Amino acid sequence: TIEHMLNKVNQEKVRYISFEDENTKGLSGAKNGNSNSKNDTWSIYAYKKGVHYEDNDSDFETTRGGSHGIGKIASNAASDLHLMYFANCDEFGDKHIGGTVQLIEHEYNGQCYRNTGYFTDSKQENGIEKYYPFPNKYNSIFKKDTRGLKIIIPYLKKEFYNEEAIIRSVCDNFFVSILDKRLEVDINGKPIRADNISS
Repeated sequence: TIEHMLNKVNQEKVRYISFEDENTKGLSGAKNGNSNSKNDTWSIYAYKKGVHYEDNDSDFETTRGGSHGIGKIASNAASDLHLMYFANCDEFGDKHIGGTVQLIEHEYNGQCYRNTGYFTDSKQENGIEKYYPFPNKYNSIFKKDTRGLKIIIPYLKKEFYNEEAIIRSVCDNFFVSILDKRLEVDINGKPIRADNISS
């Protein structure tokens, strides 16, 4: 695994995929860092596996599906380096960036390392290390100016680099939402809407 990853790091050109939503809430509470508040969706998404945000509206919560953990590491599995970044623009227009890498728990030079690494800032508060996201001052593929979340997966595995398969997957998995005109998807300038999904 390590040899494979080191071989990919030396590539001059890096294959990637990114996807983002617009007109959504995005993640909230990024300025609070790694908090224990159930309202800080940044903290839940960025630093907690197997935990999902629960909406205060119980009727909505029971129908929305929600993320129960697997979605937080699925993006990493699509990368040859098990690496992903996420950029967010919240309701206040604040822009932050974070990321994770899913490796293997291991020992190196007598030091034990956990399997999850974070692209994050850390600060000492009352003798405890606390994580905070970086302000997103990056450009190009990492830029996120509209409210919502953007996921960037660098070193995309070759088997996932197939635009036709991605379009088919979007049609298969979001068919009803697209037909109901609740969702429009644009893939490399190719829109998928209710009026053209059949083609």
